[in-house]
Amino acid sequence: MNVLNIDRIINLRKEYQSVKEDFAEAVLDRAENVIKKEVLIKSTYQSHFGMYELAILKTEVDRRMLLRKLELANEYMKANKDIDEDKIRKIAESEQLGLLEIIENKKSRIQKANDFLKRDRLNIREKERMKDSMKLLTLKLHPVLNKKSDEKSIMILERALDAFIDDNYGKMRMLENILDASCEKEENLDEKTMVKEIERIRRAIADEVMQAALERREKVFEMEDLVFNLKKVEEQKEALKNELKIEQQARDDLKYKLDLLEKIYNFNVE
Repeated sequence: MNVLNIDRIINLRKEYQSVKEDFAEAVLDRAENVIKKEVLIKSTYQSHFGMYELAILKTEVDRRMLLRKLELANEYMKANKDIDEDKIRKIAESEQLGLLEIIENKKSRIQKANDFLKRDRLNIREKERMKDSMKLLTLKLHPVLNKKSDEKSIMILERALDAFIDDNYGKMRMLENILDASCEKEENLDEKTMVKEIERIRRAIADEVMQAALERREKVFEMEDLVFNLKKVEEQKEALKNELKIEQQARDDLKYKLDLLEKIYNFNVE
């Protein structure tokens, strides 16, 4: 092998390492400036509006329950049958299960949002170390950069992303230690393979950047306008308050009708 060939291989290896670094940086940029920002915005949204929306959902369930009980009771009366209180109650409750599941999911999102907003803040050194760890784990485990990447590798990388988003310094260090303990030696690629890999990773970088740009436009900034503009926040709160009042009034009207019906025909399906 002559000197020119050796220089070419050395330069190829440098370029190969450089494009891998560029890809890891693109992944890190997306994680920090798109994914993490989106989580912050959604958490802020839940913190501002979540309890109002939850109250509306709960009131809607109550209203629908009362309406269904009223309809079922009327069906019995139209048929000149004795009112089966237990059956009315069971039918009305069974039809609300989907809405109750939505309520539980909403509660969970609110709790996660509050936990995220109250998380411990990292100092500058820890933030930089978190970025370095995320980049290292991406270089070693990401399927684009490691053809031997398996389910375990992807799981570790997903946990690392969660730790990065949550500023969980301890979890990130633990994952980094797992990587150190199981890290395999990088394979030595020939010249032709390196050229192909460099082109493939460059295409992956372009895809990652494009995907980040799409997410930034479609998901993040449209919500940012809503959440971080104080006037819109207050307008939205007032709109939710009014919506809640309307739901509560509709529920109370139905409750009055059902109470009146129960007194007249001497039954109770509470």
